[in-house]
Amino acid sequence: TELFKTPVEIWPKNEIRCDGNAQSKLWPARKEGDIELDWSWPSFKIRRVVAADGWKGWIRIPLGEEFLTILDLEMIKKVNHTEHRPGVVIEDDPSPVISTGDGMVRLLKYTSPLKIEKGITLRGINKI
Repeated sequence: TELFKTPVEIWPKNEIRCDGNAQSKLWPARKEGDIELDWSWPSFKIRRVVAADGWKGWIRIPLGEEFLTILDLEMIKKVNHTEHRPGVVIEDDPSPVISTGDGMVRLLKYTSPLKIEKGITLRGINKI
């Protein structure tokens, strides 16, 4: 707390990490090409990727010659999710529901040049 009483210009120039360990690794900021998404992942992992980078417009799934851009989604738990392969669109109205490795997700905010129809299989995103 004493540090905050002094002017910022005289603060220590070394990096201060929140874990207090000077040896801990600092990760570089993520770029769009760093994004990966696999529909066979658990729903919570897909949700975390979209929550972290969807608002930037970085979650872009190939759809024909264009891209489906996912901005936000929610996890859904349904009993019979195993009857569909991961990535299959199970419902398309009112918004698409996609099967994942352990459940389903519903797209809340997205842009798509084509209608996302029930029964199609969406591809994932591989790191560039």
